[in-house]
Amino acid sequence: MEKYPQETLVGYQAQRFYIEQSFRKAKQNIGMCEYQVRGWLAWNHHIALSMLALAFLSIQKMEHQEQLPLLSYRDIRDAIIENFMQEEVRKSFEEKLYLRHRQRQKDINRFYKKT
Repeated sequence: MEKYPQETLVGYQAQRFYIEQSFRKAKQNIGMCEYQVRGWLAWNHHIALSMLALAFLSIQKMEHQEQLPLLSYRDIRDAIIENFMQEEVRKSFEEKLYLRHRQRQKDINRFYKKT
């Protein structure tokens, strides 16, 4: 410990705070800790994609900081999810239900014709 100046050790501790804070944000907002993998490669892929998503959210937050100073990672994530949901929900629920039931009925009819 004597070979490191006190300023260097304080700097390392300060860096650790920001690293821990980014891991906490990734766990809370990205789902970094919600992996269910069986192998090392899958875990690496999950962590890499989580870090990529966090980087994307951080860039978006910095780009929109002037217009929306209270913008959070969750706000950005929710806006992205809502955008995808709006595209997916273009067909009404009843229409999707009707199509799914019609396909299911065709499958049932096809199955019982064979036997």
